[in-house]
Formats: sequence, C-alpha cells, structure tokens
Amino acid sequence: MAFPYSSGEVLTAADLNQSSGLVFVKTQTIGAGVASVTVTGAFSSTFDNYRILIDVAGVNVSSDGIFMQLGATTSGYNWASTATSDNAAIGFYVTPADSSGPGICAVDLFSPNLAQRTVALSHGIFGRANAVGYFSSSGLLPNTTQYTAFTLRPTSPNTLDGGTIKVYGYNNG
Repeated sequence: MAFPYSSGEVLTAADLNQSSGLVFVKTQTIGAGVASVTVTGAFSSTFDNYRILIDVAGVNVSSDGIFMQLGATTSGYNWASTATSDNAAIGFYVTPADSSGPGICAVDLFSPNLAQRTVALSHGIFGRANAVGYFSSSGLLPNTTQYTAFTLRPTSPNTLDGGTIKVYGYNNG
C-alpha cells in the first residue's frame, strides 16, 4: 500500500514500517548538578542513523560547552563548529551552554552502531546573558566500533543542571 494512506484503509505492520520516518527510541532525564549523563540502549542494529534532541537547562559555572562521547571512547574525535575546530578531541562538541543560559540542539548521528566511522551533525541555539545565538557543528569519529550508548558532559569541572534527552531512530525502510 502506498503512502499517504486514505481513511478506511487497513494497514499492516509492513506498511507502517516503510512509511514512518523517525521512530522514538527513548527519553533520558538530565539530573541537576551532575558531571555527566549516560544514555544506555540508545543505538542498535534496528536503525543505521539517529536524531538526538538535547535540551540542557544550564551548566553550573562557566563552560566551553557540552561534548558527546560514544561508549567508552574518550579521544580521537574530530569536529568543527561555527566558531572553532579540534582534532583528537574528547568528544563531539554538540552545543555551547553555561550558567547564563541553556543549550538546545538536534544531533544527527550517522552509523553509531555500524562497523564504520561515525559522523555527527549538530545545530541549535544557546542563551548567554539574555541573548540567543545559533550554533552548528560537525564531527567524525574514524573508528569502526559499534556503539550502543553515549554520554554528555560539559567541560570539566562543570556540571549539568537539568534537562532532557530524546533519541529517535531514522527508519531504514
């Protein structure tokens, strides 16, 4: 049956599996005053690519931003943003955020659970001293590790101050 569907049509699981774009995977709450938050069970062989929505209420103390680390990999990330870049970094730089305002972003993550390199694209907004700014970054992790989890952490010694993370898989159909 072809998408879009008409009223009264009987839909099978196969019909639905081929038409849905983003499929909800999970939600994770970010605690107040935590040094990091780990999202387990985020990636599997069900999806090749993912969209992760991150809404960080704030970061205690001044921070350079929030990094995303895949699994236990804490080095070897390459990224560039609208402001700067880094090779062999501790993670993908996904959003600026500090005590003067939140960081809200969408991260498209390509191939985190496949045996090939992982690519990240992030864009969003951040608040600083009663103003708002736009942020965009891209990143590459050139290993072939298959990941199932990721961790968000601000630059040390700062802590995250609440928020939510939502993970969606892009349907392969």
